[in-house]
Order: sequence, then C-alpha cells, then structure tokens
Amino acid sequence: MQPNSTYGTNSAQKGRTYPVKSAFAPCLRAFKAIAPVGWCLLCAAFLIACQDTRNIEEQSSEEHNELNELNAVSENKSIARAANVTAIKTEIKADVANLTHQRSLTPKSATHQPTPPEPETAAALPDEVPRKPFQPVPGTSWQWQLSGTLNTSYDVAVYDIDLFDIPKTTIQQLQTEGRSVICYFSAGSFEDWRIDASDFTQEVLGKPLGNWPGERWLDIRSPIVRQLMSIRLNLAKLKGCDAVEPDNVDAYTHDTGFPLSAADQLDYNRWLAQQAHERGLSVGLKNNLEQMKELEPEFDFAIVEQCSLYGECERLKVFTASGKAVFRAEYGESLMGDEILRNSLCKISNREGHSTLILPQLLNDRFRFDCLND
Repeated sequence: MQPNSTYGTNSAQKGRTYPVKSAFAPCLRAFKAIAPVGWCLLCAAFLIACQDTRNIEEQSSEEHNELNELNAVSENKSIARAANVTAIKTEIKADVANLTHQRSLTPKSATHQPTPPEPETAAALPDEVPRKPFQPVPGTSWQWQLSGTLNTSYDVAVYDIDLFDIPKTTIQQLQTEGRSVICYFSAGSFEDWRIDASDFTQEVLGKPLGNWPGERWLDIRSPIVRQLMSIRLNLAKLKGCDAVEPDNVDAYTHDTGFPLSAADQLDYNRWLAQQAHERGLSVGLKNNLEQMKELEPEFDFAIVEQCSLYGECERLKVFTASGKAVFRAEYGESLMGDEILRNSLCKISNREGHSTLILPQLLNDRFRFDCLND
C-alpha cells in the first residue's frame, strides 16, 4: 500500500520522510524555523502560569492563617470581655446590696446617711437585760468634769462625764465603785472636733454658738440631726452609761439662724427623752428653764448652770417637788475666795434640795467646792 504523500510523515513509520507537495514547502520550512522559539515561549508561559498559581496558593494560605489568628484574637477578646462583664455585674450587685442596707438604716425623710462615730455604734443594738432605771433624788452628790484628765477620786454618787472622750473601761470602773454615770453630749449644737462631725450636712448648720469656738447651732427639725442623735444615744447605751445629758436644748431662745419655735423645741426635747428611755437610759433636762414645767414629766432629773446669777432657781421646784434631783453648777473663782458669799449660796441651795457645785466654767477640775459635803 502506498503511503499518503500529502503528509510528510507516517505515524506508523516515524523515522522516514516522504516527499511533500511544493505548495506547502515554504510554510513547513518557516514552521521548522520558528518551532524552537515557540516551544520556549510556550514553556515560559507555562512556568509563569505555574508560578502565579503557586503565589496565589501561598497568598491564600497566608490569608487563611491571618484569618485564623484574627479569629483567635477575637475569641480571646470575647472571653476577656465576658469575664469583665461578669466582674462588673458582681460589683454592681454588691453595690446595690450595700445601698439597700444603707437605705434601711436611713429615715425615709432623710437625704443623707450619717456614719456612726465609732464602729460599735451600730443602728441595731443587741438585746440586753434591762438595767434598773437610774433615778437620782434631791440631794444626790455628783461630780461634773468634761475636759482635762478625769479625776475619779471624788467620793460622790454620780459622775457626769463626756460621752466621746471617756472610754468604756473608765465608766465600768466608776460603776464598779458604786457610782452612776451620766454621759454628756450636745444635742443642739455642732462641734467640729467630734468624730462624727463630717456627718452633719451644711443645711443643718446654723450660726456660731456664742463664744464657743467650733460650735454652731443645729436645725433640730431635721431628720438628719435626729438620726445622728439616735446614733449618739446608741453609743451611750453601748458604753454602759446610766443616763445622758443632752446639751443646748433651748435653741429656740437663741439666734440660731433657723426659725425655731417653742413648739419645735418641745417636740425635739420630748423625742430625745423618748429615745433615751427606749434604750434604758435616764435623761436629764439641761437648762431650758422656760419649758421645765412642760418637760418635767418626760425627764428624770435636771442640770442647770448659774441659776443663782440669773435669778431662775425658783423654777427648779417642779423637779424637786417630783422627787427628782437638780444638779446645779455655779461658776467663778470669786465664789471660791469669798467664804461668806459661798456659804450663803450653799445654805440656800441645800434648803432647796439642789446638788450644787462651784466649778470653773471649762469644767476641767481646776477647782471645786461641793455645797453638800465641803
């Protein structure tokens, strides 16, 4: 069989060459000439395409790794954020619980929650066996000292001392020796040196109190003031005081900076007496001779200063007539140096059933004369 002469090669016989028609010769020669170059270009293109594919795969891999890292970071941030939110929620719950507790201790009409003067003065007091009420009778001996180192050597039935300054151990010592203890605090004035001074808000502070530095009158109508006085009464109970002496309870007769009326004062003083009695404390009415007749039924004794100087001692009969003690102080060294005047004053005092001391106005035990015993 003759091979087809149209083709230059036979697939069955690769090594042999056959004649080609003359019309295709130029094209064939040209193809042979450029074939090596074409193959090179084709290979180059193939290699470039492979490299591009590899680069794309590598880039895709890097992007995938970066995406994984971002996801991991995001997940860690989410975990951290969740932990932070949990911590914040815990703090909020604690704050809410604390606020709820504080509000439970604050009167509904108060806008400020005071801080107790001492850690032991909690709002809720532990139950105790009620003590026998302290009811001093006319002629009861006493010592009154509110500043300086307390002198506990006087042979008297009653000591009147500062609520804040004297420790509980001293009160217990006096009671062990058979003495009753009255604890003094100011119920009508702010004192800037007291441990609870920062709890008095500005709106309850009035004008300065006479010549007493650091003192200002209080608005006794304020529930904030009453809350603070309740805390002080708690302190008196916890320290074991037998009675209290709330001072400056005649504010309505002074220029306090507040429009206080006699009715305001009566209401406040009766409230003080009620609060003291609820805690098992006896309570004395300090000065306020103008309202003694109205207030005597609520109070257990009276404490007055210089009624002789102001000619007001006659008003004290309302207490002695009810079998209640009148603890009285007259100030001035002139009385100590004038034996005739002093003896005359003491004679009248003893006849009226008063327990009168001649003392320095600072009540620092610099000198002392007792009309009952000296």
